Amino acid sequence: MNNPFRYGRVVGGEDFCPRPALQKQLEGYIRADQNASIQGERRMGKSSIALAAAKGVRHGRTLHVDLLGIRTAEDFCKRVAAAAGRLDKGDDFFRKTLRLLSRLRPSLKVDSMTGEPMVSIDASETDPADSIDAVFDMIAEHAGAMDLCVILDEFPDVLDMEDSETLVAQMRGRIQHLTHACFLFLGSVRNRMYELFTDPRSPFFKSALLFEVGPIPDADFGEFIQSKFETGRRKIDDAALDAVFSCAGRTPGDIQQLCHALWETSDEGDRLDARSILRALDFVFAQESAFYSGQLRLLTAFQERVLVAAAAAGGVGTLSEAFMKAAGSANRSSVKKALSRFVDLGILFARDRSYRFNNPFFREWLNRRL
Repeated sequence: MNNPFRYGRVVGGEDFCPRPALQKQLEGYIRADQNASIQGERRMGKSSIALAAAKGVRHGRTLHVDLLGIRTAEDFCKRVAAAAGRLDKGDDFFRKTLRLLSRLRPSLKVDSMTGEPMVSIDASETDPADSIDAVFDMIAEHAGAMDLCVILDEFPDVLDMEDSETLVAQMRGRIQHLTHACFLFLGSVRNRMYELFTDPRSPFFKSALLFEVGPIPDADFGEFIQSKFETGRRKIDDAALDAVFSCAGRTPGDIQQLCHALWETSDEGDRLDARSILRALDFVFAQESAFYSGQLRLLTAFQERVLVAAAAAGGVGTLSEAFMKAAGSANRSSVKKALSRFVDLGILFARDRSYRFNNPFFREWLNRRL
């Protein structure tokens, strides 16, 4: 039987662990065409729950645009055009989309990954503001013909676009007049999402309700995980399940990854316990240790000592005497600079005046090396 645990991608159907309370709340926003800002840490399942809620209300009429890494207005428009091509596979729809994007020299191409037709544009010689207007004209036209939900994933990356201040204000101006569509703005970088939606200086200030996605309650997720293991005649005891949640930082995506490794390192009829988790971690380390070692090579010897101390402590809150001693330094300024370096490298993230590991398995790997 195939491994039933999925991670590192959006999940749906039987791979999606239901979150009834959150889903019901979000579906209410979508029905009311109420825009929402969906925030949460990495791998919490923001995209999956947004798509599940949109599907439940809009029956598949969802424009899902991944904005990760965009740097220009043309990048933004290309992502939106490609997503629009996935809305409908009918010839009439494609012709209409190509017509609506005529200012951006659209064309139909074949997606090299799926083999399906996709819409591509060339906006390299078009004024960025005109490009933005063109794609929002298309969204407005489609929204008028269908009940549309627009999901803008990794939305904070719009702040990295060239001339972002002007273009973000333009987007806000277009979105506020699209009354036949619901916009969901998704983001993992907490301070940047707050900057966009709670800073009075931002064009998006108070333009969307704030919606928080946190860990799945242990009881609900535990039942889901146990049922998955049972399909392969495996049994995970309660103590081992608690250890999985703790080791993975109660982050759904990381929990799924560790469970995937548990499945791969066990056989039908096995009872999964603490020793099983150690074998599963070894499986994860075998896949990721080259990356971990590469991260360490970017650090000085002093920075590595601070990172190891942070791993042993499970993160960094206050710079206590015990932590400073473990880091081998009495210089708080140097330790703070090291922590900032880890944030820049994506090893740690800052929240509520504390620092936590983005990847809990990197933390476990560091602890294993002690």
